[in-house]
Amino acid sequence: MSTKPPRPAQAPITTVPLGFAAQLRALSDHQSRLESRITSLEHENWSLKSNLSARIAALEARNAHLSSRRRKTVAQFLNLQSLHQDAGNAFHLRSQDIQEEDLEGILDVWAGSVNMVLNHHQRILGRGQGQGQFAPQAPMAMRQQMGWQYPMGYNEAGYCRAHGVAYWCRACGQ
Repeated sequence: MSTKPPRPAQAPITTVPLGFAAQLRALSDHQSRLESRITSLEHENWSLKSNLSARIAALEARNAHLSSRRRKTVAQFLNLQSLHQDAGNAFHLRSQDIQEEDLEGILDVWAGSVNMVLNHHQRILGRGQGQGQFAPQAPMAMRQQMGWQYPMGYNEAGYCRAHGVAYWCRACGQ
């Protein structure tokens, strides 16, 4: 008379107990699902890395292009600044020699200024750098100031070192 011992009261079993072979097969299936998931994640990671490296290369190229344009603009600005200084010195020199009622002298100074502006615009259009509507050109070299451009008593911009007056200084007489 063998009687089974009474079972303790338990919650209902939601999983069916498996044998050893079934457990191995379940682990193998789970492992293959994890492997496929890892493979898909690695592929996604690789595609993200390749997209990221392509984007980085594009951004570096854009940065190099902007840096090149910035250097070109600075060179043009420095050239324009020296041209403006020369034009200012020439205008100042011409305007000092004009008498109060000298209409011909005033018109001469005005015509020289207009001619200088027109020449500058023609140079810009001749190089094809007007408003970005032409093909980009290599940056132009900065214009070097010549040491013999003004006499010894004057700086590179054309002002008297002693008096700070534009060329020709009436105080020095040079």
